Amino acid sequence: MLEATKRSQAQKLLEPLVRPLPDAYTPEYCFGRLGKLAGCVWLDSSLQHEDLGRYSYLAVEPFSKLRIDRPYNDALASIASFVAPYQREKVAGLPPFQGGLLGWFGYELGLCFEKIPSAKFNDFQLPVAYLGLYDTVLCWDHVQEKGWIISQGFPEVDPSARQRRAYRRIKRLTQLLATEPMESDSSHGGYQISSSQLAPQFATSREQWTSNFTSADYRSAVAKAVDYIHSGDVFQVNLS
Repeated sequence: MLEATKRSQAQKLLEPLVRPLPDAYTPEYCFGRLGKLAGCVWLDSSLQHEDLGRYSYLAVEPFSKLRIDRPYNDALASIASFVAPYQREKVAGLPPFQGGLLGWFGYELGLCFEKIPSAKFNDFQLPVAYLGLYDTVLCWDHVQEKGWIISQGFPEVDPSARQRRAYRRIKRLTQLLATEPMESDSSHGGYQISSSQLAPQFATSREQWTSNFTSADYRSAVAKAVDYIHSGDVFQVNLS
């Protein structure tokens, strides 16, 4: 009986901490106070439809990151291995994303699966994929009109250590949410690349805008896209 009680207590310590958010803590309110923190991701369901846009999420400060700079055959296997140690059962009755993997897959990740020509110019110099593991997430159910902070306590493994980390993370974010909005910062720690790596730019009818097409080249590209559609090769082209 004593052993069963110990197992029950340990299991309880492994459960995430969940705290309800005040009604005033909307996604917009929370982003205003957390948006400048490292790795901030805001998945906003502006439609707020019962089936198509029921949930919104906000997460900051991933505890681990994975960056893939070039496509390779086992890229998805690497991602699966990256997230595998942090799988756990979801808490019923809460939004389905309760911490985990957030980030982006670039179009170039498709080169892991098929051989197609790369773009001639890589203006943004972004990685193929950039992912973070988030142990704490703010989530909202727009149907119930409720929000929560869920803190998993990862990457700690020991139950007591995980519970302590989960508590510290909730405490930190709760304190930040009670402060004034973070000031906007027009400066950014971006990167610079040489003009030779940029696509050529051409003037447009608006002085403040340029394009990597000339007017004639753009019209020619549109005509080619229409031909591809008529021939059945594609059904849609996003030409920009």
